[in-house]
Amino acid sequence: MDFDRNHVFEYASAESVAPGLLRVTAPNPGPLTFHGTGTYLIGNPPTAMIDPGPPIVDHANALMTALNGQPLAHIVVTHGHNDHAGLAAMMKTLTGAAIAAFDFGASDQNTHQDVNLAGETENHDFITDIPLTDGSVIEGPGYRLEAVHTPGHTGDHLCFVDHAERRVFCGDHIMAWSTTVILPPDGHVGRYIESLERLLEFEDFVFWPTHGPPVKKPATWIRQLIAHREERQLQIVSALTEQPVSADVLLKTVYRDLPPNLTGAALQSLLAGLNWLIEQGQALIIENETRSQKLYYRG
Repeated sequence: MDFDRNHVFEYASAESVAPGLLRVTAPNPGPLTFHGTGTYLIGNPPTAMIDPGPPIVDHANALMTALNGQPLAHIVVTHGHNDHAGLAAMMKTLTGAAIAAFDFGASDQNTHQDVNLAGETENHDFITDIPLTDGSVIEGPGYRLEAVHTPGHTGDHLCFVDHAERRVFCGDHIMAWSTTVILPPDGHVGRYIESLERLLEFEDFVFWPTHGPPVKKPATWIRQLIAHREERQLQIVSALTEQPVSADVLLKTVYRDLPPNLTGAALQSLLAGLNWLIEQGQALIIENETRSQKLYYRG
């Protein structure tokens, strides 16, 4: 795949990355966050914030410096992971801004159980002031964002389309530097692919992920991501046999030469892929009573 890892940034600096768009990068680098969370400030002057980032005081201070005393109207959250939403409550306290995030009450998408992946844990410390569903609009001076529900990475994931500036703030759904981890049970490979296909509608926009550089040619990249997921599903099917095996065994077959720091993430995506195959009748599952372990075999 044609990954783009050429990301120019400076921690704690309010960098102008496009007209009416500032980015402040949090110091939380890691295997799933790349160089860190990029919090976006939009409007002129900035009056809305997208993905406030992890609960790091230095990052909060950098954001307040970037606002330079200007009032903040909205704190917009793509999804509830700690590296995106962990600072939401603090920023609301500091600015009085309303938090806009996915409306779980309007959906059957439950959140996944927390997994031991840095940043990829649910944050439950903020109260959503403006519940968003597909098609909801957040607007203020100099910005108008349409929420697009893009389940896949998680069930609560939203992308935000800025039609006037022809850009999409895509959270973790699409990244230039890496593929996306799918976190079951609400993370779902089939819904992820459907969400990717839906975003082809904006193929001539610029996509701004929360981690890493922008995707400037999204049509090509989205099609590569779809092909990658479909190929991975075929690899899982090929790895299944008539003999039940654990997900750990399948992981070694499907994900070869995997760096140790990505094992946990790959296992979650594998489990999501297996869940989708089970739904389609291409895989079966049994419980191993002696080892309390789920075992998978060909459907």
